[in-house]
Amino acid sequence: MNTYTIDYIGGMAPTQAEGTLSDGRKFYFRARHGGWSLRVSTSPTNFDYLYSPCIAEGVDKTHGGMSNQSVIEILDQYLPTC
Repeated sequence: MNTYTIDYIGGMAPTQAEGTLSDGRKFYFRARHGGWSLRVSTSPTNFDYLYSPCIAEGVDKTHGGMSNQSVIEILDQYLPTC
């Protein structure tokens, strides 16, 4: 099970978060235009997380103005299992 650290979280249109999983892989979260996506790099040495396939995505009713707490709830739900 992975834990994670957040290097950055915030913004508005888009709301974004970046960080590192305990196994060294990087993640990228983005919420904009009514949707959000979460991506994780394929390996600790590959920084392709901006272009990796989504591991999760959903609806963002704030259209890019998501609160930090809402982002953390999504990260807590999906990152430990990837």
